[in-house]
Amino acid sequence: MVESNSETENRILEAAKMVFFRKGLDGARMQEIADEAGINKALLHYYFRSKDKLFEAIFAATFTQFFPKVDQLTLSNRTLKEKLSEFIDIYIQLLRDNPQLPMFVVREINRDPEAILTLMQRNLPGKNILEIFHQFAAQMQSECNLTQAEALHTLINIISMCVFPFIGRPLLKQMFFEQDNNRFDEFISQRKDIIKKTIFSTLGW
Repeated sequence: MVESNSETENRILEAAKMVFFRKGLDGARMQEIADEAGINKALLHYYFRSKDKLFEAIFAATFTQFFPKVDQLTLSNRTLKEKLSEFIDIYIQLLRDNPQLPMFVVREINRDPEAILTLMQRNLPGKNILEIFHQFAAQMQSECNLTQAEALHTLINIISMCVFPFIGRPLLKQMFFEQDNNRFDEFISQRKDIIKKTIFSTLGW
């Protein structure tokens, strides 16, 4: 059966995501992506003219799984507690679906933070990403009587508590879970509730 253009493009994107997540923009090579996708390099260039364009497509495809949902969440009439709870659920699920994402993001932020912010602003529909977090922070200040600094610390605490187990996954699995993926996944499921309890406690709930 002949593969359609969309199927070929999706196969390229999946291969590129694996290579970019492993090696970052600087370390990835178009030939390696073509090999991963099982196609020749000429065909890869037919679909994506440059490594930068392919990188942007991967970045947009990955993060549009997350930010539009958060954008909708901030616009909803749900309580702040419900919004933060859902935010944690969405974020943990993104990381479970893309366990290599945190190291990829850390690597690229250190390489060129301005470029990453520009990619976010250009490719994410809805609000500016900073607006989303400012809205969360403003609601915390209003409803929980926090200062601006305290609200920012709270948001960063949420993100850090979600992300660290995935950044430290190889070491954590070695130290505490005997390299058992099922036990680690169970730990992550439990961690969602632990993060919520910790954050809600600091907010007086």
